[in-house]
Amino acid sequence: MFIKVLKAFNGDSILVSYIHDGETKNILIDTGTPATYYSEDTGDGELKEIIQNIKNRNQKIDLLIITHWDNDHIGGVLKWFEDDLETAKLLIKKIWFNSGTLINKYFNDDRATEDSNIINSGSYNPNTSIRQGINFEKYILENNFSNTEIIKSLVTIPNLLEGSKFIILSPTNFNLEKLLCEWKDSPYNPNTSAPTDYNKSFQELLLNKFKEDKRIHNGSSIAFILEVENKRLLFLGDAHPSVVVGSLIRLEQKKQKIDYVKVSHHASKANTSDELLDLIDCENYIISSDGKFHGLPNKETIVRIINKNDFSNIFFNYPELIEKIFTDYELNGEKFNCQEISEINI
Repeated sequence: MFIKVLKAFNGDSILVSYIHDGETKNILIDTGTPATYYSEDTGDGELKEIIQNIKNRNQKIDLLIITHWDNDHIGGVLKWFEDDLETAKLLIKKIWFNSGTLINKYFNDDRATEDSNIINSGSYNPNTSIRQGINFEKYILENNFSNTEIIKSLVTIPNLLEGSKFIILSPTNFNLEKLLCEWKDSPYNPNTSAPTDYNKSFQELLLNKFKEDKRIHNGSSIAFILEVENKRLLFLGDAHPSVVVGSLIRLEQKKQKIDYVKVSHHASKANTSDELLDLIDCENYIISSDGKFHGLPNKETIVRIINKNDFSNIFFNYPELIEKIFTDYELNGEKFNCQEISEINI
């Protein structure tokens, strides 16, 4: 199995590929910000490059998972559709995205009905998360992409792709119903700054009391265990830890053996709890963030991970963060190792 963690700026985008019966299967989990595909400032991004590689190899994106509607997860695919929709229609076989239409059908409710007056009004900002979700849903419906099922916990999907199994941990029905009420225009908040906690010691950070993320759209994030042969990967999107904990407990196993964890919400201190870590047996943790927004990743999260394991490998897709977060003294410890991640073969 091959894992590529794209440089998705402050977002997430991960490609998982494996071979089954001589055929390559590609699972693309989120697509980062628009610049992950292309921007005038940075040119072609890694998302555009992997799309071209898949096309050149006559392969497909067997499953595209958009965990939730935030710009740093959905922006790249919207940029791709805007630039080259025909290639997208050629490559994408199936999409997972909990759209307003699917949620309406699931709950037999119309609270998420799109308001075209908002979209066409002068105050409409296409960068608000809810507007991006609606735009993505329009592309799906108008171009007959396959996106027909609500993705929710606790569901095991053994035959979606040959050679793999998905165990869905988030969202719950409760999270989806809360999201239903959010399918309306919300104020655009351009404030993305926040202080970092990098100047604090391990001891200081371990004294902090955990406070969980309360944002509804993060709570609706798709999180799952992916099993391929004897390997198990945990992708947490921006999920709330209490939701994932509830699902893991319901699996009726004391601890889940996991080979790699994609840490929730770019290692926000509000999305990784001790309770969650107590249910995971894993040494390898992936953090996807360029460190330029919201003060993420939080050092507190990394310290919490290290404290819960005899040894931890902490992987960064932007390795320049390592020296910003840790002192030389901390890096010389025996409890953890920090390194760059771009591609993994496991």
